[in-house]
Amino acid sequence: MIICTSCFSLLRTTAFGAMIACVPALANAQSSGESSAPDSVIYGLDGTTGTLVRCDLSTGDASDVGAATLSNGTVLTGLNGLAYQPSSTHVYSMWNLNSTSAQLVRIHMTTGQTTMVSSPMAFGNVSGLTYGQALLPTSSASCGDDLALPASSTILADSDGVDAYDIALVEFGYNSDGTSSWTYRVSELAGGKDLSHWDLALDPSHVVVDGTTSGYDLGIDGSTGYFGIKWDVEEDFTGGSFTIVLDQHYLPTESSTGVLAKGGPSADLGEMMIPSVDLVTLGEQAEDDSTLSDPSLFAIASSDDGAAWLVQIDHTTGNATPMQQLEGTYANLSIMPDGTFVASHGTELRSIDLSTGSETAIGQLSYDNLDGLEYRTPDPTSDDIVDELWGYSSSDHQLITVNAHTASTINAFGSISTHNISALIVMDRDRDPALRLIASLFD
Repeated sequence: MIICTSCFSLLRTTAFGAMIACVPALANAQSSGESSAPDSVIYGLDGTTGTLVRCDLSTGDASDVGAATLSNGTVLTGLNGLAYQPSSTHVYSMWNLNSTSAQLVRIHMTTGQTTMVSSPMAFGNVSGLTYGQALLPTSSASCGDDLALPASSTILADSDGVDAYDIALVEFGYNSDGTSSWTYRVSELAGGKDLSHWDLALDPSHVVVDGTTSGYDLGIDGSTGYFGIKWDVEEDFTGGSFTIVLDQHYLPTESSTGVLAKGGPSADLGEMMIPSVDLVTLGEQAEDDSTLSDPSLFAIASSDDGAAWLVQIDHTTGNATPMQQLEGTYANLSIMPDGTFVASHGTELRSIDLSTGSETAIGQLSYDNLDGLEYRTPDPTSDDIVDELWGYSSSDHQLITVNAHTASTINAFGSISTHNISALIVMDRDRDPALRLIASLFD
């Protein structure tokens, strides 16, 4: 098998279709096993410049697709992560806005034309993005346990504009009877007016059931016109916890107007993690009685308190749902066929399993600062079938493949000098949108 070791070192901007021939240089490759991608295409992302590049491994042709460019001509730089939804004509990436916010974008794979997906998500510093089905637990857990949420709290003002009320989501969990529980802590702050009442936004489809803190009203708040669940408090109230039990397992979502507090003639609204109308979706049953999610985007990102999280991203809205807080810091992310994730922590390759909440060392990598980790389906015709990961070592400027179960290097394909690839995807050549486009021109 011939792999072009200079595909990335010779990349330069060309019009689509004007490919540059790379010179095969297997002498530069260091091999400990045979790669399973003889008929594949790599798309790489130079996140610093926002350039999407393409390399056909079977022909050695390489070209720049183009810079990630919005319709107004703005070129997006500071992109991180690359994920592909099969049969589409675009890839997803994340535009890191700051440490607590990032924007999901779609990049067309033959033009570089880029569109933003709805509004930014409430997580930042994205360091990995992947698409697939994740292995999920069937049992429930509380917020303080396996199903922990990032800190969600807000300070609301009284009618004089004084910060007077601290409201926070402190516990969340899915119950075995199919219900979900949401507990919020409400505290008065010194110097503000006494709290009259507070409301949490709910949807009319939500059904409040037994176990909810008594004394609530459900519907439209007559004094503010706000829809949700409401508690009036006594004059001597200084703080307390309120639990809402809903009829189903609703996913959490962050709302900019999720909570209301009133002290004096006017009320104040604030951002809060609240129940969404979306249910936890469990796909086909796995052999060990855990479940596989529907195909989705997943990323590693940080919350506003600096904690690292594995999050699930809705590709239609860009909203993120926290799935698991992570102990380690990771430079990339890929998903395996069994629904577990792999990512590199320094020179250590680790497995992340949402069904157990575990992070497990697989082995030591031969390369540091590994970017663009991507699982590649083994070639069934190969004599040596290996689950392999493709990646790019930014410190060694090497395109490499590693064994997904041992972290040992399979192949190293030479230096990447022109583009500093920070993310990549690998696909079968017959699935490549660029080749499908060429074929359609001759139909």
